[in-house]
Amino acid sequence: VVDQSEGASVEVPAGFDPGEFRLSGKVTGEPPFRGRLVHHGWKIAKCELPEWSGSQATSGVVAAAEVEV
Repeated sequence: VVDQSEGASVEVPAGFDPGEFRLSGKVTGEPPFRGRLVHHGWKIAKCELPEWSGSQATSGVVAAAEVEV
């Protein structure tokens, strides 16, 4: 999901999709948020599910990126 190494400083933009980013720590105020990348997240190249209930943008996300704020 995020093309940076775990431990890197990253910015989670305003309007981010919560299916792509999971925020932890002391999350206050409005985005954009800056924090340390705990997990870069996983996306798949192909997803075959009987019925998808998420957004089209997050259909390939296996695990959301985790950012400690």
